[in-house]
Amino acid sequence: MARELTLAYPGDINTLTGGYIYDKRILAELGALGWTTHTLSLDQRFPAVQDTIKEQSARLLAEVATDRTLVIDGLALGALGQYAKIIKAQRPFVALVHHPLALESGIDPVTAKDLKQSEYEALSEAAHVIVTSQITKQTLIDQYSVTASHITVVEPGVDRPAELAEMVPTKTSRSGQTTQSVKLLSVGALVPRKGVDVLITALGQVADLDWQLDIVGDYHRAPAYTDEINALIQKLGLEQKIKLLGAQAAEQLSRLYESADVFVLASRYEGYGMAYTEALAWGLPVIGTEGGAAAQTLATPAAKVVPVEDIDALGATLRLLISDNGERGKMRTAALEHARQLPSWQESGLRFARALGHY
Repeated sequence: MARELTLAYPGDINTLTGGYIYDKRILAELGALGWTTHTLSLDQRFPAVQDTIKEQSARLLAEVATDRTLVIDGLALGALGQYAKIIKAQRPFVALVHHPLALESGIDPVTAKDLKQSEYEALSEAAHVIVTSQITKQTLIDQYSVTASHITVVEPGVDRPAELAEMVPTKTSRSGQTTQSVKLLSVGALVPRKGVDVLITALGQVADLDWQLDIVGDYHRAPAYTDEINALIQKLGLEQKIKLLGAQAAEQLSRLYESADVFVLASRYEGYGMAYTEALAWGLPVIGTEGGAAAQTLATPAAKVVPVEDIDALGATLRLLISDNGERGKMRTAALEHARQLPSWQESGLRFARALGHY
């Protein structure tokens, strides 16, 4: 098995999204295992690029030294379509799929159809495919005709700050009632797939309760959607309760997890849901949805799972956890227990390395 690898992806690997964090952490773990790793940044506009960029990118990828393992992030590979043949003609490559591009929320049916065909063509040229969840594996088998034996699941790892989380004092009075605003935290880019509009609408149903919400995530990726979110916050009169903090560095994000009482994310679809497991590792009760792999990721008593876009169910669940400190305490204990069962990044890196030996 080769011990040298090039990982190709669009734009900047330091972008603070789950997919890029996964890529960066896996590279670090491969390095710790003795691999020599290289990165190859492709056009940051992927997957929304013209055919000339697709062909140029494919030829650039084909030129990667054949004594290296080449892994191509699906955010770029899925858009290459037929141009993936150019790469395969020169060398084998591994696809890394976080979630199918065609299942992104907020895209029109024609674009979704075109992306699905493009992904189908590109994946058919891959020597092996690594995915981040069992749900994504099954999706590729059922909808993209990828052979099961050609797919390996490598779930994201977590850092385990559980011991730190256990030391955070519970904010209760002697009577057991909450004495401060319940701090809600949501982490995810402001794009339609993350369901921020659903969450804010549901919070409008519990505006009578004492809570504060911090939303962490890049709000530049979909400017029109960000404008929609800001307008919705103002319409519901929640300006004093909700803060859009933008993308945050790891240190600041850790402080936000540590100080939060409840994590909530109303995603329409998740290829895995790294923010969910990170919240669980911090010992937080989690409210999530059934979207994509999220229901599987949140199969724990530490989480309350509601149907996608079910505003009333989400509102009722928020009311329960904001109002009931005892329920939050039970879920917090369950979260800390569940976190012990999650893979570390070291374990995920080892599984990734083993997966590269499958072709």
